[in-house]
Amino acid sequence: MIHGTIGVPTRESMPTAFVQSFFLLNRPDPTYTILLQGSSYAAQRNTIAATFEGDWLCFIDSDMMFPPDTLTRLLKHGDLDIVGGAYCRRSPPYDFMVWDVDERPIKPPIRMELQEVGLAGMAFTIIRRRVFEKMPVPWFEHGKFLNPHAADEDVYFCRKARQLGFRIWTDPTVQVWHLYQGAIAPGPEGYPVIKHGSVK
Repeated sequence: MIHGTIGVPTRESMPTAFVQSFFLLNRPDPTYTILLQGSSYAAQRNTIAATFEGDWLCFIDSDMMFPPDTLTRLLKHGDLDIVGGAYCRRSPPYDFMVWDVDERPIKPPIRMELQEVGLAGMAFTIIRRRVFEKMPVPWFEHGKFLNPHAADEDVYFCRKARQLGFRIWTDPTVQVWHLYQGAIAPGPEGYPVIKHGSVK
C-alpha cells in the first residue's frame, strides 16, 4: 500500500541543491512521486492532486532545499489536515510565507513551534486526502482570492480549505531553504537567515 505521494511542480530546470535534497529525502516506503513541468503552478498542482496515491500529498517546490528528515518530521505531527515547513520570500524584505488566522503577515521573530495559521505557501506542505475529497475542484486557481503577499494559487487553496473547516499548520523548526543566488530560511531565533556562496 502506498503511504502517500510527493508532488513536484516546476516551470524550469531544477537547481542542483534541490535535486540533492530530493534524492537524500527520507520517506516512508513505499512513497509515490510525481514530477510535472509546465507554465502554470495551479494547473500542475491540480493535475498532481487528481492523480496522487495514498493518504497524503506532499507538495515540494523545485526552488527549495531541505534536510533529509523534513518529510518525516512533518509526518510526526500526526493526522493534521494541512501542515508545512515555514519558509521565506527569496527577495527583500524576506517575509515569511505564512499569515496568521486573521490573514495578517507573521513578522519576525516567528515562534519556533508548531502553530496554526490562516494562509501558507505550498513549498513543502503535506495535505491529507480528505481535504481534496471534500473540496470542489478546481483545488488551485490563479487570480482568485488574490493576496499581494503570496502566490495566488496557494491563497486560493488555503481559503477554500478553511471555509470547509480544515485547519492549516506550520512548523518553523522544520527548516526549508528558499533558493536564489544563495538560500534563505527561518533561523533558530525566528529571524530569516541567509546563506551565500555555492548554492546553485
